[in-house]
Amino acid sequence: MKQVFVSFLMISFSLCHIAKASVTASTNKQNFSLDEKIILTIKADEKTSAMPDLSILKNIFSVISNSVSKQHYIINGQESTETTWEFFLVPKVKGKINIPQIVVGNEKTNTVMIDISENQTDEFLKNEETEKTDEIYQLEAEVKTNSRPPFVQEKIDYLIRLKDHGDMQNISISFEEPSDFMIKQIEKPVVKILKDGRREVTFSYALFAQKSGEVKIPDVYLSGYVLQKPDVNTIFGGHFFQINMPSFFGIDAPITLEHKGKKINVLPALKDYKGNWWLPAENVELSSKFIDLPKQITKGSTITREITLKAVGLMDSQLPELDVDVNEDVKQYVEKPVGQTIVSDKKIIGIQKTLETLIIEKDGEIFLPEIKVPWYDINDGQIKTAVLKKERLFVQKDNLESEMKKKSSQNEPKTIKTRKSFAPYVEICLAFLTGILLTYFILKPKTEKKAKTASIDIIMKNSKDLRALRDGLIVWARKEYPLNHVSNLTDISHVFEDEDLNKAINSLSSALYDERKAEMFNEKAFKKALKNAIKNKKKKKTLGEPPIPPLYE
Repeated sequence: MKQVFVSFLMISFSLCHIAKASVTASTNKQNFSLDEKIILTIKADEKTSAMPDLSILKNIFSVISNSVSKQHYIINGQESTETTWEFFLVPKVKGKINIPQIVVGNEKTNTVMIDISENQTDEFLKNEETEKTDEIYQLEAEVKTNSRPPFVQEKIDYLIRLKDHGDMQNISISFEEPSDFMIKQIEKPVVKILKDGRREVTFSYALFAQKSGEVKIPDVYLSGYVLQKPDVNTIFGGHFFQINMPSFFGIDAPITLEHKGKKINVLPALKDYKGNWWLPAENVELSSKFIDLPKQITKGSTITREITLKAVGLMDSQLPELDVDVNEDVKQYVEKPVGQTIVSDKKIIGIQKTLETLIIEKDGEIFLPEIKVPWYDINDGQIKTAVLKKERLFVQKDNLESEMKKKSSQNEPKTIKTRKSFAPYVEICLAFLTGILLTYFILKPKTEKKAKTASIDIIMKNSKDLRALRDGLIVWARKEYPLNHVSNLTDISHVFEDEDLNKAINSLSSALYDERKAEMFNEKAFKKALKNAIKNKKKKKTLGEPPIPPLYE
C-alpha cells in the first residue's frame, strides 16, 4: 500500500511540478594512475529518465560499470528529486585530462580536470568492489594462426569473448578505424555457460592484413547495457525511509569495454610468385556457363558467357579482374565484375562473376581462349593455377547464304534420262507441268506480310532500353518477314539490304556493349533509317520484280 501511495505521489509530482534541472559532475579525487579506476559521479536535481550520454568519453576512457540511485524529498510541502549515477572509468591516456561536459537530457554537466600519471600512486580503488566489477564484465581476444606468421592478405581468425553473468543486453562490437586491416564477421555469436555459472559470448571475425611487417591489430570496443532497479530514498518531513520501486522504473545502465589489439608479424608475398595479384587462399576455382545459348549459332549471333571466380579464404574485394584474351573471330565486350562474399561452414568464400558478350563474326569452329589465375595454397605452401579451359563453339553458315545456294541449285537445268520411244510423251508432260508451275507462281498469293510502320513506333517507345529495343526488333521482323528466318540484328540487315539501316544497326550493336557509345546512340536517326528501309523495300515490290528469276540469262 505504501509503494502504491509513493508511486502515485511521484507520478503526480512529475506531471505537475516543473523545475529547471541542475546537473553536476565530480570524481572521487583528482590524481590517478593509468591502472586505476575513476569514479565519476553525475547528479541531476529533478526526476528524469534520460541517461547521461558518455559517447564523448569514448576516446579517453573505458566505462566498465555504473550504478543508479534516486532520492525523493517532501519537506514542509516542498518536493524535490535527485538522481545520482556512478560510473567506473579506466583511463586510456595519461597527463592532464579535462573531462568534457556530459549531456543529460536537455542539460550539460560541468567539466572536471584530473591528472593521470603512468606510475601507480594510489591503491584506494583496488578494493573488493572494483575487483568484483572486473570479474563481472571481462573482454578478451585471441588470434588464431598457423604455426607460421600469416601472409599479407591471408585470412586471420580473430575471436573476441565477453564474460558476464548474462545480464548485458544489446551487445555490439566495433573496431577503431583500421588502416592496415580489412575486417569481416564470420558467424553469429556463440553463447555457452561456464563452470562457474558465468556466460561466455564468442564473436568470430576474419582479419586481412594489408601490409607486411609488424602490424598492430585494431582495438576492440564492446558496448551494451544492463537493466538496473534504482534505489529510491524518500524523506517526509525529515523522516527517512527506503523503498524498492517496481521493475518498470528500471533504468538502462550503459557498459563499455575495450581490448587493446596486439602487434603481429605479417609475411610479404613470395618473391617467386609470378602472378600480378597475390592470392593466398585455401582453394581457387574458375568456371563458366552460357546464358540463353541459342540452339543454332550463326554468323552475327550474340551470346553471353558468365565467368565465375571463387576463392575460399578470401573476400570478393580481394579478387582481381579477369584478364580475358581477345579472339579475332568475335567481337568481345567484358562487363565490370560483380562480387559477393558468403560464409559457409565457418569459411569465407569470395565470389566474382564477370559477364562476357560475344558477337560471332565467322562461320565454322571458334575457340574461346583459356583463362588462368595463379594463387598460393596456404595449406600445402605451393603456388598453383586455376584454369578455365578453352571452349569450342560451332557456328553454322548464315541462313541467307544457304538459301541462295539452294535456289541457285534448283535453277540449274537438270538432265532427264528417258527411253527413246517415250521421249515425245515426256516432253509433252514436262511442257504441261511447266505451264502449270508458271501459272501457279504468277498467281500465287504473297505470303510475306507488309511491314507496318505503326508497330515500329510502338517498339521505339522504349528505345532508351537498348536491349529491349534489340529484342523487340527481332520479334517484329520475325512476324513481318517469316521467310527470312530472322534470329539476330544481322539477319534484319539482310532483309532490307539498305546501307543506311546497316550503319544504324551496327551503331545499335556497338551501343549495346559500350557505355560510352550507348550515351551517343541516336534513337531518332535509327527510327528514320528503319522507316526509310521499309519504304524502299515496299517500292521495290510496287515497281514489280519478276516473281521468279528468268530461266536463262
